[in-house]
Amino acid sequence: TKGGVQIKECLQDIEKSMPIVMENFDTDCGTEFLNKDVMNYLVLNPLRQKKVNMRRGRPYKKNDQCYVEQKNNTHVRNLFGYDRIDDPKLIPLMNKIYKKYWNPLNNFFLPSMKLKKNERVGSKIKKTYDTPKTPAQRIMESKDHSSYLKKQVELEQKKLDPIKLKLGLEKELKIFFTLVERNKRKQM
Repeated sequence: TKGGVQIKECLQDIEKSMPIVMENFDTDCGTEFLNKDVMNYLVLNPLRQKKVNMRRGRPYKKNDQCYVEQKNNTHVRNLFGYDRIDDPKLIPLMNKIYKKYWNPLNNFFLPSMKLKKNERVGSKIKKTYDTPKTPAQRIMESKDHSSYLKKQVELEQKKLDPIKLKLGLEKELKIFFTLVERNKRKQM
């Protein structure tokens, strides 16, 4: 659903699982994000210690959301494929896959590169990347985060086994795709 109340509930769930405080929320121009419920929760909420900066992409500027679109590929399409999934009964399974397997595997064991700088050399653009690191490593190396947070991240990582996460992910995805195929056959 794209209802503001449901999106707000999802944002609350995401924030509970984040080890750091949300400072910025970048969206496209969709009404699922630009509505009274989400704005009240992120920006106008008097219970929030620090208001969240909501920033949206400019209409008709397709490159404004290039990083989000890239994550749609790596975090959604590569995991669940390109088919439209209409069965609401699959949502809890998808959430379980993300929370229990994909997010810990991605945040603690799969390094990614961050762009440090772009520089134009003649007609070409030279990109310089940082050393590949996991999000957990970036928190551990950051001067902006407390030692308490770093200790929490370190303890969480010690509890995790990447092999068990990967095997669990594959098992749950097999169940997921079996259910998707079953739904396709029912619709025929």
